[in-house]
Amino acid sequence: MKFESKEGAFQFYNEYGRIRGFSIRRDYHTKSKNGLMINRRFVCRKEGEKEKDKRRRIVLQPRRETRT
Repeated sequence: MKFESKEGAFQFYNEYGRIRGFSIRRDYHTKSKNGLMINRRFVCRKEGEKEKDKRRRIVLQPRRETRT
């Protein structure tokens, strides 16, 4: 689908997710050589796995897993 703005696309998929019973988040996007956004991927907020925190080797109080 094509949208006039990034906000319009986010609102559409956010409303769709609300109706279907889940929430969404922005995943990745692709930009052209001149900096224009070509596509954006919206996914369920629980999709995928979190990357490891690269700032510390030992995490004192790890957060619980929210993605499955």
